[in-house]
Amino acid sequence: MLRLFHIMRRQHLAALERQPLNNSFRDINNWPPAFIGPASALLMLTTAGLPVCVFAGSLCDVNDCKTTELWMNGASQDYLNYFTRINGYHVGTQEHQKYVDKKVKPVLGIGEAYIALSADEVDEFECIGNGYVNLDDRSEVYPGRCRYEAGALSTLKNGVFVNRTPFGGVINSGGIEIRLKMEKNDASISFDELFKRGAWPAIWLMSPAIDDTFRIDGASFEAKGLWPEAMELDILEFINGGWTANTPLIGSIHYGYLANETQTSWNYINNVGDYDRPLPAGLYPQAEPENWHNYGFTWNQVNTTDALHKTRTYTLNWYYDGKQYQSLSIARTEDYSSEESTTYSAERTVGGQPTEIWCTSSSARCCTLESARCNIDVERDLPKSEAEVMFQALELGMSQGYYLNMNFAAGGAGIGVYDPAIGGFPPPAFGSAEMQVSHVSRYTFGSARKGMGRPKSVPLMSKSIVALLIVWLGFIGLRHRSRARLK
Repeated sequence: MLRLFHIMRRQHLAALERQPLNNSFRDINNWPPAFIGPASALLMLTTAGLPVCVFAGSLCDVNDCKTTELWMNGASQDYLNYFTRINGYHVGTQEHQKYVDKKVKPVLGIGEAYIALSADEVDEFECIGNGYVNLDDRSEVYPGRCRYEAGALSTLKNGVFVNRTPFGGVINSGGIEIRLKMEKNDASISFDELFKRGAWPAIWLMSPAIDDTFRIDGASFEAKGLWPEAMELDILEFINGGWTANTPLIGSIHYGYLANETQTSWNYINNVGDYDRPLPAGLYPQAEPENWHNYGFTWNQVNTTDALHKTRTYTLNWYYDGKQYQSLSIARTEDYSSEESTTYSAERTVGGQPTEIWCTSSSARCCTLESARCNIDVERDLPKSEAEVMFQALELGMSQGYYLNMNFAAGGAGIGVYDPAIGGFPPPAFGSAEMQVSHVSRYTFGSARKGMGRPKSVPLMSKSIVALLIVWLGFIGLRHRSRARLK
């Protein structure tokens, strides 16, 4: 073991002589291979011998995670097997940026390796990101003006879905967890102010049943379903339009149904309530973006049948450092003994407290028979309840699969979809910031392949190796700083 330590140290010192370090946030692409190897080995040792997230609670602390698939390790380039770096736009929310692949960078910091998704202010340019879509021909996008370049990752083009195995099998019970923190270049403002000025990082799930999230440069547009006919599942958003002093941690769903060929309803539910109907603040966690935290989401599908009934229930849960803060259960029951053969139900809890489900949208296009809030030209029968809308949207999404998006938007009209006359957030003005993601892990609950379960304990030798390597990294970090002061 001591010999290994000295070999790694000699490799590192030799690398330093060949290439000096010039800043505190170090791009892994600029590091010599002699150092990348040992540093990557450290993270591989920790993730092989310990749960992936060792510095905060994980959703696996309260769920039986049978298999683990590591989609992202900040010290490795393997994440490109799962994610595509986006060159293109997200149209629909009229964001003030173009996504470019150079804004996604692997970084090896002193403490924890991560993938940085940055948003940086540039000279204003014409872009379709801040434009809007012609609903009669969704391939046609009217351009606007943008002043940010930003980073985004998606698993769609890689054919990777959170509720599918690598071989296409359905995962009826599983979870996804992302470890991240935020960084900003303006020390004079708080993170709450950063989000009020238009910084909008998000981790979310979409289905290929509806139009692709991103329009890739040079790719032809393929019209699919209208958003949000298949339910959008938002694991995390940091967003603050100025309605609250402290930024809440938001987990949400967006759902709707096809009203006609060019419009859908537009409903949503999140853990903080509607703008005009906020829930008590103590029920949900406040954002702490400056520190590393684990943000998790789980889904579970259960089918039950007896002589008179057949029920399918979806349960969705949101987690913050392994603690569940929101749960949503959506069910459809077929009753063979009743004329009303099919019924739908939905229950939501926030912070362990049951909360009412209603048409919680600031958009007047939100409509069902029970909400009586409709101003669209409906060409078919309205669904009877929110539960029915939710179930049908989630069922469509689950049947087609859900892919994972991670992006750092700059501004945007949260409700101004397709129409520039509808106001949204003001133009962004927050300088530069980063969403730093160190790990993305997909878990499977229930049955597992032999030998793929979570380790029940960590061998003493593994603990010793990890501890020694951590000490070594601390030593070289101090040496970097000493050498910088001497120059």
